[in-house]
Amino acid sequence: GALVVLPFAVRQFRRVEREERPFQRRDWFGLIATGLVLCTAAVLQQHGILRTSVANAGFLTAVYVPLVPIIGLLFLRRRVHWSVWPASCGCLAGTYIMSGAQGLDFRLGDLWVLSSTLFWAVHVILVGIMAWRTRAPLVVATTQFLVCGLTGLVVGILVEQPTLADFLGALYGICYVGVFSVGLAFTMQVVGQRFTPAADAAIILSSETVFAALAGFIFLDERLAAVRIAGA
Repeated sequence: GALVVLPFAVRQFRRVEREERPFQRRDWFGLIATGLVLCTAAVLQQHGILRTSVANAGFLTAVYVPLVPIIGLLFLRRRVHWSVWPASCGCLAGTYIMSGAQGLDFRLGDLWVLSSTLFWAVHVILVGIMAWRTRAPLVVATTQFLVCGLTGLVVGILVEQPTLADFLGALYGICYVGVFSVGLAFTMQVVGQRFTPAADAAIILSSETVFAALAGFIFLDERLAAVRIAGA
């Protein structure tokens, strides 16, 4: 994913350095922190998904939506428009209905996924701050992907001892996620967050559940019950 965006990031970095403002040490520390938070969120979520149902994981991950304005208000003193609060709660309720999550008994996997939501919320806030501060969202995207990817790779090799066959067996999935999910989707999120408040961005991002359902309808011939359509 980082390699997909890297050529565009280098070009943007040179332009910003030349025309707007030079990057400072604090900027690089902020970008590294953003990548580490992203890596932590992803690892906790994926570790939890192995130990709970996809439905429960989908709902619990959405808890980050109301967490974003709460963290912004408590720690950054950022007030949001009143409509953010009912909208955030509506996103959470709709995701619960759509996901079909049942019996949240907070097993170990549920707790892992729930713990990841704090880091997802912090990540959304950091992305907005760094994209606005640096005026170089492509540099923000590329740096966080590199930090996240390299950290995950090193920790994964130490903890899981994967073989080359493991990577080759998942090659097509890795390429798809790298190009589309990371190289395109995550990068467009960073670009958009340069101009969008973090709380608004979290609400918009929660609609991924709706688009996942639409994709299942179009490509996998999946049908949603009326209750789940109401959740959408």
